Amino acid sequence: MLLATRAWLPVGDAPPAWVTTSPLTDAEWEAPYTQTLLATGASVYAIAAGSLPPGLVLAGDTISGSPTPAPSAPAWTTPAGSLGTASQGGGFSVALAASGATSFVVRSGLLPWGVTLDPATGTLAGTLAVIGGPEDSPGPLPVWSTAAGSLGVVWEGQAASLAFGASGADTYEIVGGILPWGLRLDRSTGALTGTPADMGGSGFEPLEPYTWSAPVSSDLGTYAVGASVSITQTATPAGSFYIASGLLPWGLRLARSGGLISGTVNAQANLGVHAFTVGLIDPAGRFGSRAYTITII
Repeated sequence: MLLATRAWLPVGDAPPAWVTTSPLTDAEWEAPYTQTLLATGASVYAIAAGSLPPGLVLAGDTISGSPTPAPSAPAWTTPAGSLGTASQGGGFSVALAASGATSFVVRSGLLPWGVTLDPATGTLAGTLAVIGGPEDSPGPLPVWSTAAGSLGVVWEGQAASLAFGASGADTYEIVGGILPWGLRLDRSTGALTGTPADMGGSGFEPLEPYTWSAPVSSDLGTYAVGASVSITQTATPAGSFYIASGLLPWGLRLARSGGLISGTVNAQANLGVHAFTVGLIDPAGRFGSRAYTITII
Protein backbone atom coordinates (compact mmCIF):
# COMPACT_ATOMS: atom_id res chain seq x y z
CA MET A 1 0.00 0.00 0.00
CA LEU A 2 1.30 3.48 -0.93
CA LEU A 3 0.94 6.48 1.38
CA ALA A 4 0.99 10.14 0.24
CA THR A 5 1.27 12.85 2.91
CA ARG A 6 2.67 16.28 3.65
CA ALA A 7 5.60 17.20 5.85
CA TRP A 8 3.02 18.95 8.07
CA LEU A 9 -0.78 19.03 7.86
CA PRO A 10 -2.72 21.90 9.46
CA VAL A 11 -5.66 20.90 11.65
CA GLY A 12 -8.82 20.75 9.59
CA ASP A 13 -7.08 20.44 6.21
CA ALA A 14 -7.92 17.49 3.98
CA PRO A 15 -5.13 14.94 3.35
CA PRO A 16 -3.59 14.70 -0.14
CA ALA A 17 -5.87 13.22 -2.82
CA TRP A 18 -4.49 10.63 -5.21
CA VAL A 19 -4.37 11.49 -8.90
CA THR A 20 -2.48 8.34 -9.86
CA THR A 21 -5.02 5.53 -10.07
CA SER A 22 -4.79 1.88 -9.03
CA PRO A 23 -3.61 -0.51 -10.35
CA LEU A 24 -0.28 0.88 -11.49
CA THR A 25 1.15 0.10 -14.91
CA ASP A 26 2.24 -3.55 -15.20
CA ALA A 27 5.96 -4.34 -15.09
CA GLU A 28 7.83 -7.08 -16.97
CA TRP A 29 10.50 -9.26 -15.41
CA GLU A 30 14.06 -7.96 -15.92
CA ALA A 31 12.80 -4.97 -17.97
CA PRO A 32 13.35 -1.31 -16.96
CA TYR A 33 10.30 0.15 -15.20
CA THR A 34 9.34 3.69 -14.17
CA GLN A 35 6.09 4.88 -12.57
CA THR A 36 5.67 8.46 -11.32
CA LEU A 37 3.18 8.95 -8.47
CA LEU A 38 1.00 12.02 -8.10
CA ALA A 39 -1.25 13.15 -5.25
CA THR A 40 -2.47 16.73 -4.91
CA GLY A 41 -0.62 18.56 -2.10
CA ALA A 42 1.65 15.61 -1.29
CA SER A 43 5.31 16.13 -0.41
CA VAL A 44 6.18 12.66 0.90
CA TYR A 45 5.47 9.24 -0.63
CA ALA A 46 6.08 6.01 1.30
CA ILE A 47 5.21 2.29 1.42
CA ALA A 48 2.53 2.04 4.11
CA ALA A 49 1.99 -1.73 3.85
CA GLY A 50 3.44 -4.62 1.87
CA SER A 51 6.53 -4.28 -0.29
CA LEU A 52 7.61 -3.60 -3.85
CA PRO A 53 8.69 -6.51 -6.07
CA PRO A 54 12.45 -7.30 -5.80
CA GLY A 55 14.45 -4.93 -8.01
CA LEU A 56 12.05 -1.95 -7.69
CA VAL A 57 12.54 0.98 -5.31
CA LEU A 58 10.55 4.08 -4.36
CA ALA A 59 12.61 7.28 -4.44
CA GLY A 60 10.72 10.52 -3.94
CA ASP A 61 7.62 10.30 -6.13
CA THR A 62 8.97 7.64 -8.53
CA ILE A 63 9.02 3.84 -8.49
CA SER A 64 11.80 2.56 -10.74
CA GLY A 65 14.16 -0.32 -11.40
CA SER A 66 14.03 -3.74 -13.07
CA PRO A 67 12.03 -6.55 -11.42
CA THR A 68 14.47 -9.45 -10.82
CA PRO A 69 14.98 -12.29 -10.89
CA ALA A 70 12.51 -13.58 -13.46
CA PRO A 71 10.62 -16.59 -12.08
CA SER A 72 11.14 -19.97 -13.68
CA ALA A 73 8.20 -21.32 -15.65
CA PRO A 74 6.07 -23.99 -13.93
CA ALA A 75 6.70 -27.54 -15.11
CA TRP A 76 3.66 -29.57 -16.08
CA THR A 77 3.29 -32.92 -14.37
CA THR A 78 -0.06 -33.61 -16.06
CA PRO A 79 0.73 -35.16 -19.48
CA ALA A 80 -0.36 -33.29 -22.59
CA GLY A 81 -3.18 -34.76 -24.66
CA SER A 82 -6.68 -36.02 -23.94
CA LEU A 83 -8.09 -35.57 -20.44
CA GLY A 84 -10.72 -38.23 -21.04
CA THR A 85 -14.30 -38.36 -22.28
CA ALA A 86 -17.65 -37.33 -20.83
CA SER A 87 -21.27 -37.30 -21.94
CA GLN A 88 -23.74 -34.40 -21.99
CA GLY A 89 -25.53 -34.32 -18.67
CA GLY A 90 -22.77 -36.36 -17.00
CA GLY A 91 -20.25 -35.29 -14.39
CA PHE A 92 -16.60 -34.65 -15.17
CA SER A 93 -13.60 -34.00 -12.92
CA VAL A 94 -9.86 -34.01 -13.53
CA ALA A 95 -7.03 -32.27 -11.67
CA LEU A 96 -4.25 -30.50 -13.57
CA ALA A 97 -0.86 -30.27 -11.88
CA ALA A 98 2.28 -28.21 -12.55
CA SER A 99 5.18 -27.81 -10.13
CA GLY A 100 5.80 -24.18 -9.22
CA ALA A 101 2.37 -23.02 -10.45
CA THR A 102 0.51 -20.49 -8.32
CA SER A 103 -2.62 -20.26 -10.49
CA PHE A 104 -4.21 -21.80 -13.56
CA VAL A 105 -6.04 -20.05 -16.43
CA VAL A 106 -7.53 -20.96 -19.83
CA ARG A 107 -5.37 -19.08 -22.35
CA SER A 108 -7.09 -20.25 -25.55
CA GLY A 109 -10.04 -22.34 -26.67
CA LEU A 110 -13.22 -22.99 -24.68
CA LEU A 111 -14.14 -25.37 -21.88
CA PRO A 112 -17.26 -27.46 -22.48
CA TRP A 113 -20.41 -25.74 -21.21
CA GLY A 114 -20.92 -26.66 -17.57
CA VAL A 115 -17.24 -27.34 -16.83
CA THR A 116 -15.17 -24.74 -14.96
CA LEU A 117 -11.51 -24.40 -14.03
CA ASP A 118 -10.55 -23.70 -10.42
CA PRO A 119 -7.72 -21.16 -10.85
CA ALA A 120 -6.24 -21.97 -7.44
CA THR A 121 -6.12 -25.79 -7.65
CA GLY A 122 -6.18 -26.49 -11.40
CA THR A 123 -9.24 -28.74 -11.07
CA LEU A 124 -11.56 -29.04 -14.08
CA ALA A 125 -14.98 -30.10 -12.85
CA GLY A 126 -18.69 -29.81 -13.47
CA THR A 127 -21.67 -31.38 -15.18
CA LEU A 128 -21.61 -31.14 -18.96
CA ALA A 129 -24.62 -29.13 -20.07
CA VAL A 130 -27.09 -30.34 -22.67
CA ILE A 131 -27.23 -27.71 -25.43
CA GLY A 132 -30.61 -26.02 -25.92
CA GLY A 133 -33.11 -24.13 -23.78
CA PRO A 134 -35.10 -20.88 -23.81
CA GLU A 135 -32.25 -18.42 -23.16
CA ASP A 136 -29.85 -19.29 -26.00
CA SER A 137 -27.57 -20.87 -23.42
CA PRO A 138 -27.10 -24.40 -22.04
CA GLY A 139 -30.20 -26.06 -20.65
CA PRO A 140 -32.16 -29.33 -20.61
CA LEU A 141 -32.90 -30.82 -24.01
CA PRO A 142 -36.69 -31.12 -24.56
CA VAL A 143 -38.05 -34.47 -25.77
CA TRP A 144 -40.72 -34.33 -28.48
CA SER A 145 -43.98 -36.11 -27.75
CA THR A 146 -45.54 -34.92 -31.05
CA ALA A 147 -44.56 -37.30 -33.82
CA ALA A 148 -42.65 -35.94 -36.79
CA GLY A 149 -44.48 -35.65 -40.08
CA SER A 150 -47.89 -34.33 -41.11
CA LEU A 151 -50.00 -32.54 -38.51
CA GLY A 152 -53.15 -33.11 -40.53
CA VAL A 153 -55.33 -31.17 -42.96
CA VAL A 154 -56.81 -27.71 -42.44
CA TRP A 155 -59.30 -25.87 -44.65
CA GLU A 156 -59.32 -22.26 -45.82
CA GLY A 157 -61.81 -20.20 -43.85
CA GLN A 158 -62.34 -22.88 -41.17
CA ALA A 159 -60.95 -22.63 -37.64
CA ALA A 160 -58.10 -25.02 -36.89
CA SER A 161 -56.58 -26.14 -33.64
CA LEU A 162 -53.42 -28.24 -33.51
CA ALA A 163 -50.77 -28.64 -30.84
CA PHE A 164 -47.09 -29.48 -30.44
CA GLY A 165 -45.82 -31.18 -27.31
CA ALA A 166 -42.32 -31.65 -25.90
CA SER A 167 -41.49 -32.58 -22.32
CA GLY A 168 -39.17 -30.05 -20.70
CA ALA A 169 -39.88 -27.35 -23.31
CA ASP A 170 -40.24 -23.77 -22.07
CA THR A 171 -40.95 -22.10 -25.41
CA TYR A 172 -41.67 -23.06 -29.00
CA GLU A 173 -40.24 -21.30 -32.05
CA ILE A 174 -40.55 -21.45 -35.85
CA VAL A 175 -36.91 -21.89 -36.90
CA GLY A 176 -37.51 -22.59 -40.59
CA GLY A 177 -40.28 -21.97 -43.09
CA ILE A 178 -43.55 -20.14 -42.35
CA LEU A 179 -46.99 -21.15 -41.10
CA PRO A 180 -50.01 -20.98 -43.41
CA TRP A 181 -51.44 -17.45 -43.33
CA GLY A 182 -53.97 -17.12 -40.54
CA LEU A 183 -52.40 -19.71 -38.23
CA ARG A 184 -50.21 -18.74 -35.32
CA LEU A 185 -48.02 -20.56 -32.80
CA ASP A 186 -48.41 -19.97 -29.09
CA ARG A 187 -44.77 -19.88 -27.94
CA SER A 188 -45.71 -20.81 -24.37
CA THR A 189 -47.98 -23.83 -24.99
CA GLY A 190 -47.09 -25.03 -28.50
CA ALA A 191 -50.72 -24.64 -29.63
CA LEU A 192 -51.18 -23.96 -33.34
CA THR A 193 -54.50 -22.17 -33.85
CA GLY A 194 -56.33 -19.77 -36.12
CA THR A 195 -58.32 -19.70 -39.32
CA PRO A 196 -56.37 -20.32 -42.55
CA ALA A 197 -56.80 -17.31 -44.83
CA ASP A 198 -58.76 -17.57 -48.07
CA MET A 199 -55.86 -17.31 -50.51
CA GLY A 200 -58.27 -16.86 -53.41
CA GLY A 201 -59.71 -13.60 -52.09
CA SER A 202 -58.78 -10.46 -54.04
CA GLY A 203 -58.16 -8.42 -50.89
CA PHE A 204 -55.74 -10.80 -49.09
CA GLU A 205 -52.32 -9.43 -48.21
CA PRO A 206 -49.76 -11.07 -45.93
CA LEU A 207 -48.77 -9.30 -42.73
CA GLU A 208 -45.84 -6.91 -43.06
CA PRO A 209 -42.38 -8.18 -42.02
CA TYR A 210 -40.34 -6.68 -39.20
CA THR A 211 -38.13 -3.66 -39.77
CA TRP A 212 -35.15 -2.71 -37.61
CA SER A 213 -34.37 0.92 -36.70
CA ALA A 214 -31.53 0.20 -34.22
CA PRO A 215 -28.70 -0.51 -34.16
CA VAL A 216 -27.95 1.41 -37.34
CA SER A 217 -25.05 -0.82 -38.41
CA SER A 218 -24.92 -4.59 -38.60
CA ASP A 219 -21.35 -4.34 -37.27
CA LEU A 220 -21.87 -4.20 -33.50
CA GLY A 221 -18.30 -3.10 -32.80
CA THR A 222 -15.10 -4.40 -31.22
CA TYR A 223 -14.76 -5.42 -27.57
CA ALA A 224 -11.90 -6.72 -25.44
CA VAL A 225 -12.11 -9.67 -23.07
CA GLY A 226 -13.65 -8.43 -19.82
CA ALA A 227 -15.51 -5.58 -21.49
CA SER A 228 -19.13 -4.89 -20.59
CA VAL A 229 -21.50 -4.98 -23.58
CA SER A 230 -24.99 -3.50 -23.90
CA ILE A 231 -26.53 -3.22 -27.38
CA THR A 232 -30.16 -2.20 -27.81
CA GLN A 233 -32.24 -3.47 -30.72
CA THR A 234 -35.35 -1.61 -31.87
CA ALA A 235 -37.73 -3.25 -34.33
CA THR A 236 -41.33 -2.74 -35.34
CA PRO A 237 -43.81 -4.19 -34.71
CA ALA A 238 -43.01 -5.64 -31.23
CA GLY A 239 -42.19 -9.33 -30.96
CA SER A 240 -39.90 -11.98 -29.47
CA PHE A 241 -36.19 -12.13 -30.30
CA TYR A 242 -34.13 -15.30 -30.69
CA ILE A 243 -30.82 -16.45 -32.17
CA ALA A 244 -31.72 -17.81 -35.59
CA SER A 245 -28.19 -18.91 -36.52
CA GLY A 246 -24.63 -18.62 -35.27
CA LEU A 247 -23.51 -18.02 -31.68
CA LEU A 248 -23.00 -14.98 -29.48
CA PRO A 249 -19.50 -14.54 -28.01
CA TRP A 250 -19.06 -16.35 -24.70
CA GLY A 251 -20.48 -14.24 -21.87
CA LEU A 252 -23.12 -12.41 -23.90
CA ARG A 253 -26.80 -13.23 -24.09
CA LEU A 254 -29.89 -12.09 -25.97
CA ALA A 255 -33.02 -11.03 -24.08
CA ARG A 256 -36.04 -12.66 -25.67
CA SER A 257 -38.16 -9.69 -24.64
CA GLY A 258 -36.77 -6.39 -25.85
CA GLY A 259 -33.82 -7.82 -27.80
CA LEU A 260 -31.05 -6.42 -25.57
CA ILE A 261 -27.65 -8.01 -26.26
CA SER A 262 -25.69 -7.69 -23.05
CA GLY A 263 -23.14 -9.24 -20.71
CA THR A 264 -19.40 -9.26 -20.07
CA VAL A 265 -17.04 -10.81 -22.63
CA ASN A 266 -15.72 -13.97 -20.97
CA ALA A 267 -12.03 -14.89 -21.02
CA GLN A 268 -13.04 -18.09 -22.83
CA ALA A 269 -14.54 -16.21 -25.79
CA ASN A 270 -12.83 -16.94 -29.10
CA LEU A 271 -10.96 -13.95 -30.45
CA GLY A 272 -11.93 -12.62 -33.88
CA VAL A 273 -15.18 -11.94 -35.71
CA HIS A 274 -18.39 -13.64 -34.51
CA ALA A 275 -21.26 -13.77 -37.01
CA PHE A 276 -24.83 -14.52 -35.96
CA THR A 277 -28.43 -13.79 -37.00
CA VAL A 278 -31.18 -12.52 -34.72
CA GLY A 279 -34.71 -13.56 -35.56
CA LEU A 280 -37.95 -11.85 -34.52
CA ILE A 281 -41.49 -13.20 -34.55
CA ASP A 282 -44.89 -12.46 -33.04
CA PRO A 283 -48.05 -14.56 -32.53
CA ALA A 284 -49.75 -12.81 -35.46
CA GLY A 285 -47.29 -14.35 -37.89
CA ARG A 286 -44.96 -11.43 -38.59
CA PHE A 287 -41.36 -12.49 -38.82
CA GLY A 288 -37.98 -11.06 -39.69
CA SER A 289 -34.25 -11.47 -39.14
CA ARG A 290 -31.05 -9.43 -39.15
CA ALA A 291 -27.45 -10.59 -39.50
CA TYR A 292 -24.79 -9.09 -37.21
CA THR A 293 -21.05 -9.31 -36.59
CA ILE A 294 -19.15 -8.50 -33.39
CA THR A 295 -15.37 -8.60 -32.98
CA ILE A 296 -13.55 -9.78 -29.83
CA ILE A 297 -9.91 -8.81 -29.29
